[in-house]
Amino acid sequence: MKIKPCPFCGGKAWAYSGSTYHFESGFGWICACKACDAQGEIGKTKAEAIKNLNRRDGKE
Repeated sequence: MKIKPCPFCGGKAWAYSGSTYHFESGFGWICACKACDAQGEIGKTKAEAIKNLNRRDGKE
């Protein structure tokens, strides 16, 4: 799945994994903008994190 540009500044976004208290596994994925540090909701999978950042005004 391709990551769309940042919805705020148009910068390049990337996906990374890390520890989080949001899930029982203690592990999650985040997509964030390299330019302005905006990020989408944490996802259980890389694909879910990308989908969260790619969402625009309720659209997929």
